[in-house]
Amino acid sequence: MTSKKPKLAKLMRARELVAGALSEFRAYWKRYVAIMTVIAVPVGLLGLSSTLSKDQTISGYVIFALFAMYAALVWGMAHREENGVVPRPLEAYYEGSVALIRLIIVSILIVFMFIPAILGTLIYLMSLISVEPGTSQTAARVLIDLIALMLGTVTAWLVMRFALAPLVVVADGLRPLDALRYARQLTLGYFWQIVRRVAVLLLLLLIVAVPLTLITVILYFIKVPQVLCDVIFQILATVVMLPIANIYLLRLYRDLENKAEVA
Repeated sequence: MTSKKPKLAKLMRARELVAGALSEFRAYWKRYVAIMTVIAVPVGLLGLSSTLSKDQTISGYVIFALFAMYAALVWGMAHREENGVVPRPLEAYYEGSVALIRLIIVSILIVFMFIPAILGTLIYLMSLISVEPGTSQTAARVLIDLIALMLGTVTAWLVMRFALAPLVVVADGLRPLDALRYARQLTLGYFWQIVRRVAVLLLLLLIVAVPLTLITVILYFIKVPQVLCDVIFQILATVVMLPIANIYLLRLYRDLENKAEVA
């Protein structure tokens, strides 16, 4: 007699995640924006400088600074969970820097997960050049398209399974491989529920981007240089959209943890 697998509990609804993320951002937006601004504004100005001077040597420093900003933001969110207060930027950067190397390592490991999708894209692009119209060629083209789609699906599956690992290494202090294992373990059985919630998050960010885009367009029409408009949009998007997205994902992560404990 075989025992049935216990039915997994449903995750928090997407609209609850959206409401919670927006509510927390409204309540603590000054601190979150302050944490973001410490890096976002200098990085934006450096990007403007490198664009005008055509000097790309600072890109490595910019990437490292963005990692530091992400670590400070997530550490600040985790601190608010425990203490009910978002820390000041100096404290967030100081304490968040402890997880910086772990964050970089786990991010590099996640980047490797995009290799199948990159390979599939290369195969597809090469097929556009090499395969000529015709009956047999059409069959070959369909096969190539299926292979490219399968490789892209592999990457999508891996990313959905392990995308919470950067949050885990900062918020809970796990090592990179442990964080990847833990993220995978939490998402088992919840793949499609997570896909739907990530889709809602992308839609939310799209909606939030609309007023930011309008601000940029207005600046452009009052004769602000386009390069400067682009930098302003990047800074606004960073200080607003990044906190909202990570509050949403952190709430999703905690909900997955709660469901795992109940199970």
